[in-house]
Amino acid sequence: MSNITHLVSLAVGLALGAAGYAAAYTGTATEPESPASHAQGDTIPAPFSHKREAIESNSPPPRSTPRPKRQARTSPSSQEDGLDAVQSDVDRLEDELQAAKHGKIQMWPALVPGAEIYHPEQFEQNLNDIIESCGLKMQEMSLNCDEPPCIVAIRGPKNFNKWQDLMACEEWGAKGYPLDGMVMESQIECESGKKEPIYFISPYWREFLEEPGKKDERMTRTEKRWGEIYPTMCNEDS
Repeated sequence: MSNITHLVSLAVGLALGAAGYAAAYTGTATEPESPASHAQGDTIPAPFSHKREAIESNSPPPRSTPRPKRQARTSPSSQEDGLDAVQSDVDRLEDELQAAKHGKIQMWPALVPGAEIYHPEQFEQNLNDIIESCGLKMQEMSLNCDEPPCIVAIRGPKNFNKWQDLMACEEWGAKGYPLDGMVMESQIECESGKKEPIYFISPYWREFLEEPGKKDERMTRTEKRWGEIYPTMCNEDS
Protein backbone atom coordinates (compact mmCIF):
# COMPACT_ATOMS: atom_id res chain seq x y z
CA MET A 1 0.00 0.00 0.00
CA SER A 2 1.35 3.43 -0.93
CA ASN A 3 2.01 6.05 1.67
CA ILE A 4 -0.86 8.20 0.41
CA THR A 5 -3.28 5.27 0.66
CA HIS A 6 -2.03 4.49 4.20
CA LEU A 7 -2.53 8.06 5.30
CA VAL A 8 -6.04 8.18 3.89
CA SER A 9 -6.94 4.93 5.58
CA LEU A 10 -5.52 6.21 8.86
CA ALA A 11 -7.47 9.45 8.58
CA VAL A 12 -10.67 7.60 7.82
CA GLY A 13 -10.07 5.28 10.76
CA LEU A 14 -9.47 8.17 13.13
CA ALA A 15 -12.59 9.88 11.89
CA LEU A 16 -14.69 6.77 12.39
CA GLY A 17 -13.18 6.18 15.81
CA ALA A 18 -13.88 9.74 16.87
CA ALA A 19 -17.43 9.52 15.66
CA GLY A 20 -17.97 6.25 17.53
CA TYR A 21 -16.52 7.68 20.76
CA ALA A 22 -18.73 10.73 20.46
CA ALA A 23 -21.78 8.58 19.92
CA ALA A 24 -20.91 6.40 22.90
CA TYR A 25 -20.30 9.41 25.13
CA THR A 26 -23.52 11.07 24.00
CA GLY A 27 -25.49 7.92 24.71
CA THR A 28 -24.07 7.59 28.23
CA ALA A 29 -24.80 11.20 29.09
CA THR A 30 -28.33 11.39 27.72
CA GLU A 31 -29.79 7.99 28.37
CA PRO A 32 -31.34 7.66 31.87
CA GLU A 33 -29.86 5.12 34.20
CA SER A 34 -32.16 2.15 34.38
CA PRO A 35 -33.03 0.44 37.66
CA ALA A 36 -31.96 -2.80 36.06
CA SER A 37 -28.37 -1.60 35.82
CA HIS A 38 -28.22 -1.36 39.68
CA ALA A 39 -29.78 -4.73 40.03
CA GLN A 40 -27.15 -6.14 37.73
CA GLY A 41 -24.32 -4.73 39.82
CA ASP A 42 -23.50 -1.41 38.13
CA THR A 43 -20.29 -0.11 39.72
CA ILE A 44 -20.58 3.53 38.68
CA PRO A 45 -20.20 5.61 41.88
CA ALA A 46 -23.32 7.47 42.91
CA PRO A 47 -23.12 11.20 43.70
CA PHE A 48 -22.26 12.14 47.35
CA SER A 49 -25.85 12.95 48.17
CA HIS A 50 -26.81 9.37 47.32
CA LYS A 51 -24.09 8.04 49.62
CA ARG A 52 -25.38 10.19 52.48
CA GLU A 53 -28.90 8.91 51.89
CA ALA A 54 -27.61 5.36 51.92
CA ILE A 55 -25.87 5.90 55.27
CA GLU A 56 -28.93 7.50 56.78
CA SER A 57 -31.09 4.67 55.54
CA ASN A 58 -29.12 2.25 57.72
CA SER A 59 -30.39 3.94 60.92
CA PRO A 60 -33.63 2.67 62.49
CA PRO A 61 -36.75 4.23 61.02
CA PRO A 62 -38.37 6.89 63.21
CA ARG A 63 -41.12 5.73 65.59
CA SER A 64 -44.57 6.45 64.37
CA THR A 65 -45.52 7.57 67.89
CA PRO A 66 -43.18 8.86 70.64
CA ARG A 67 -42.48 6.59 73.60
CA PRO A 68 -44.52 7.72 76.59
CA LYS A 69 -42.41 9.28 79.35
CA ARG A 70 -42.64 7.97 82.90
CA GLN A 71 -44.45 10.47 85.02
CA ALA A 72 -42.68 11.62 88.19
CA ARG A 73 -44.54 11.27 91.46
CA THR A 74 -45.64 14.70 92.45
CA SER A 75 -48.24 13.98 95.08
CA PRO A 76 -47.68 15.80 98.39
CA SER A 77 -47.19 12.51 100.23
CA SER A 78 -44.46 11.35 97.84
CA GLN A 79 -42.67 14.69 98.12
CA GLU A 80 -42.76 14.47 101.91
CA ASP A 81 -41.41 10.92 101.78
CA GLY A 82 -38.53 12.12 99.61
CA LEU A 83 -37.72 14.99 101.96
CA ASP A 84 -37.87 12.68 104.96
CA ALA A 85 -35.42 10.31 103.27
CA VAL A 86 -33.03 13.16 102.48
CA GLN A 87 -33.25 14.50 106.05
CA SER A 88 -32.58 11.02 107.41
CA ASP A 89 -29.42 10.82 105.30
CA VAL A 90 -28.32 14.27 106.47
CA ASP A 91 -28.86 13.33 110.13
CA ARG A 92 -26.92 10.11 109.69
CA LEU A 93 -23.99 11.88 108.02
CA GLU A 94 -24.00 14.56 110.74
CA ASP A 95 -23.85 11.88 113.45
CA GLU A 96 -20.97 10.18 111.64
CA LEU A 97 -19.12 13.50 111.32
CA GLN A 98 -19.57 14.33 114.98
CA ALA A 99 -18.43 10.84 115.96
CA ALA A 100 -15.31 11.23 113.84
CA LYS A 101 -14.51 14.70 115.26
CA HIS A 102 -15.54 14.30 118.89
CA GLY A 103 -15.88 10.59 119.54
CA LYS A 104 -19.00 8.50 119.60
CA ILE A 105 -21.75 9.91 121.82
CA GLN A 106 -22.36 7.65 124.81
CA MET A 107 -25.85 6.74 125.95
CA TRP A 108 -26.80 6.33 129.58
CA PRO A 109 -27.11 2.64 130.40
CA ALA A 110 -30.15 1.18 132.11
CA LEU A 111 -30.25 1.93 135.81
CA VAL A 112 -29.16 -1.07 137.88
CA PRO A 113 -28.85 -1.43 141.66
CA GLY A 114 -25.62 0.09 142.92
CA ALA A 115 -25.22 2.46 139.97
CA GLU A 116 -27.70 5.09 141.14
CA ILE A 117 -24.95 7.31 142.57
CA TYR A 118 -23.52 7.85 139.05
CA HIS A 119 -26.77 8.78 137.35
CA PRO A 120 -27.48 12.51 136.94
CA GLU A 121 -30.15 13.19 139.54
CA GLN A 122 -28.50 11.28 142.37
CA PHE A 123 -24.99 12.47 141.49
CA GLU A 124 -26.05 16.13 141.51
CA GLN A 125 -27.67 15.76 144.93
CA ASN A 126 -24.65 13.99 146.35
CA LEU A 127 -22.27 16.58 144.88
CA ASN A 128 -24.12 19.44 146.55
CA ASP A 129 -23.99 17.57 149.87
CA ILE A 130 -20.23 17.03 149.50
CA ILE A 131 -19.51 20.67 148.66
CA GLU A 132 -21.61 21.90 151.59
CA SER A 133 -20.23 19.31 154.04
CA CYS A 134 -16.61 20.24 153.38
CA GLY A 135 -17.17 23.97 152.81
CA LEU A 136 -15.76 23.89 149.26
CA LYS A 137 -16.38 27.26 147.64
CA MET A 138 -15.56 27.63 143.97
CA GLN A 139 -15.64 30.74 141.86
CA GLU A 140 -17.74 28.90 139.31
CA MET A 141 -18.89 25.30 139.26
CA SER A 142 -21.06 23.56 136.71
CA LEU A 143 -22.21 20.02 136.16
CA ASN A 144 -22.55 18.28 132.80
CA CYS A 145 -24.41 14.98 132.66
CA ASP A 146 -25.36 14.94 128.99
CA GLU A 147 -23.44 11.68 128.72
CA PRO A 148 -21.99 9.28 131.26
CA PRO A 149 -20.05 9.82 133.36
CA CYS A 150 -21.04 13.23 134.73
CA ILE A 151 -18.37 15.95 134.61
CA VAL A 152 -17.82 18.50 137.39
CA ALA A 153 -16.29 21.64 135.84
CA ILE A 154 -14.71 23.96 138.43
CA ARG A 155 -13.19 27.39 137.88
CA GLY A 156 -11.56 29.18 140.72
CA PRO A 157 -10.62 28.89 143.45
CA LYS A 158 -11.81 30.98 146.29
CA ASN A 159 -10.78 28.58 149.03
CA PHE A 160 -10.66 25.63 146.62
CA ASN A 161 -7.00 24.86 146.11
CA LYS A 162 -6.82 21.77 143.96
CA TRP A 163 -8.98 19.06 142.47
CA GLN A 164 -8.03 16.62 145.22
CA ASP A 165 -9.99 18.78 147.67
CA LEU A 166 -13.23 17.39 146.29
CA MET A 167 -12.35 13.69 146.53
CA ALA A 168 -10.45 14.20 149.77
CA CYS A 169 -13.66 15.30 151.44
CA GLU A 170 -14.87 12.49 153.71
CA GLU A 171 -18.37 12.89 152.34
CA TRP A 172 -17.13 11.89 148.87
CA GLY A 173 -16.17 8.42 150.06
CA ALA A 174 -19.21 8.22 152.33
CA LYS A 175 -21.47 8.59 149.31
CA GLY A 176 -19.86 5.54 147.78
CA TYR A 177 -17.55 7.10 145.21
CA PRO A 178 -14.07 5.64 144.64
CA LEU A 179 -11.16 7.78 145.73
CA ASP A 180 -9.74 7.80 142.22
CA GLY A 181 -11.34 9.60 139.33
CA MET A 182 -10.90 11.00 135.86
CA VAL A 183 -9.33 14.43 136.25
CA MET A 184 -7.91 17.23 134.10
CA GLU A 185 -6.21 20.31 135.55
CA SER A 186 -5.42 23.33 133.39
CA GLN A 187 -5.56 27.13 133.25
CA ILE A 188 -7.91 29.54 131.54
CA GLU A 189 -7.62 33.25 130.81
CA CYS A 190 -10.87 35.21 130.76
CA GLU A 191 -11.62 38.85 129.92
CA SER A 192 -9.93 40.09 133.08
CA GLY A 193 -6.63 38.81 131.68
CA LYS A 194 -5.90 36.88 134.83
CA LYS A 195 -5.13 33.21 134.41
CA GLU A 196 -7.13 30.96 136.69
CA PRO A 197 -7.00 27.23 137.34
CA ILE A 198 -9.79 25.06 136.00
CA TYR A 199 -10.57 21.46 136.88
CA PHE A 200 -12.63 18.74 135.27
CA ILE A 201 -13.52 15.82 137.52
CA SER A 202 -15.56 12.70 136.73
CA PRO A 203 -16.20 9.94 139.25
CA TYR A 204 -14.53 6.74 138.16
CA TRP A 205 -17.58 4.66 137.31
CA ARG A 206 -15.66 1.48 136.84
CA GLU A 207 -18.47 -0.78 135.62
CA PHE A 208 -19.28 1.66 132.82
CA LEU A 209 -15.82 2.88 131.89
CA GLU A 210 -14.22 -0.55 131.89
CA GLU A 211 -16.95 -2.46 130.12
CA PRO A 212 -15.13 -5.01 127.90
CA GLY A 213 -14.28 -3.53 124.52
CA LYS A 214 -15.48 -0.04 125.52
CA LYS A 215 -12.79 1.36 127.81
CA ASP A 216 -10.68 3.24 125.25
CA GLU A 217 -13.73 4.67 123.51
CA ARG A 218 -15.34 5.90 126.74
CA MET A 219 -12.15 7.33 128.20
CA THR A 220 -11.45 9.20 124.96
CA ARG A 221 -15.00 10.51 124.75
CA THR A 222 -14.84 11.87 128.31
CA GLU A 223 -11.60 13.71 127.56
CA LYS A 224 -13.12 15.20 124.41
CA ARG A 225 -16.11 16.41 126.40
CA TRP A 226 -13.70 18.28 128.67
CA GLY A 227 -12.42 20.06 125.58
CA GLU A 228 -15.97 20.99 124.57
CA ILE A 229 -16.76 22.42 128.03
CA TYR A 230 -13.46 24.32 128.36
CA PRO A 231 -14.48 27.39 126.26
CA THR A 232 -17.70 27.84 128.28
CA MET A 233 -15.86 28.42 131.54
CA CYS A 234 -15.48 32.17 130.87
CA ASN A 235 -19.13 32.80 130.08
CA GLU A 236 -19.66 34.51 133.45
CA ASP A 237 -17.66 37.45 134.72
CA SER A 238 -15.14 36.95 137.49
